Amino acid sequence: MWPFKRRRSQTVVRAVREKTDAAASIVFIHGLDGDCERSWGFGRDDNWADWIEAARIDADVWSVCYANAAWRWRGGALPLYDRAGEVLALLSAKGVFNKPFLLVVHSMGGLLVKQMARLAEDTRQYHAAFDNCAGIVFLATPHTGSDLASLATFLGFYAGANVSLRELQREAPAMRDLNLWFRGYIERRGLPVTVCRETQKTGPVMVVDLASSDPGLVGVVPISIECNHIEISRPGSSEHPVAQIVLGSLRDFLAAGPIRLRDKSKGFNVVEGVRAGGDINIQQTFAPDKSGGFS
Repeated sequence: MWPFKRRRSQTVVRAVREKTDAAASIVFIHGLDGDCERSWGFGRDDNWADWIEAARIDADVWSVCYANAAWRWRGGALPLYDRAGEVLALLSAKGVFNKPFLLVVHSMGGLLVKQMARLAEDTRQYHAAFDNCAGIVFLATPHTGSDLASLATFLGFYAGANVSLRELQREAPAMRDLNLWFRGYIERRGLPVTVCRETQKTGPVMVVDLASSDPGLVGVVPISIECNHIEISRPGSSEHPVAQIVLGSLRDFLAAGPIRLRDKSKGFNVVEGVRAGGDINIQQTFAPDKSGGFS
């Protein structure tokens, strides 16, 4: 959450650093009241793009900026489902999905990515969008909502809470449903995930508590970091623990390669792990159900 001026209404996928022949793309997605530059510190002389370059990670760097204001007087917002469709279409138009890509997401940006993955799996047009996804890094994402959002929605009923704030209420049915779906999605695909969570208050409040920042993924242990909600996405240097963890995850994810879900002939769907050097490791096979999905 960011205490900035009224937000722009136009959604933008901005190239922070783009190469002509990069092997991969890294996409940063902010959260509630966020900004594609300030949320990540991209306006500073020393920032994520520089650290990625210094770590010898051969990747373009993109940042998504979209209206996601908590209050109507601060700017606009769309329901999570609608925003997911828009961002999915824009990233596709930019060609981000055409090569291995990684997602670094902060706060509600993590919920947006989960909804994007669900929408991609459910639609013919974007069904292959996440085939080249090599991994996701969650930073302080409220997977089951936020007590702070619940309180703010209650107190701000007459002040004009946006739909984005209302959707973030603690244990909201839509949040619980999305998180349960995502657990199954990660298990089916074997997609690598890193989860980092804040342990310090931002001002007088804990924005995302330890329980909500844990998506409950099998085999994924959330990493608690001594920082607040702002610092976890905008660390002061590449030596900060969160920067070291994120950069290490990005290197590891790219070394392993994307996990691709392909529809195969003869009535089978196969999960493939594509590894460095072009080797293909078949991990699981599913029989399609009557609707053409996965059983």
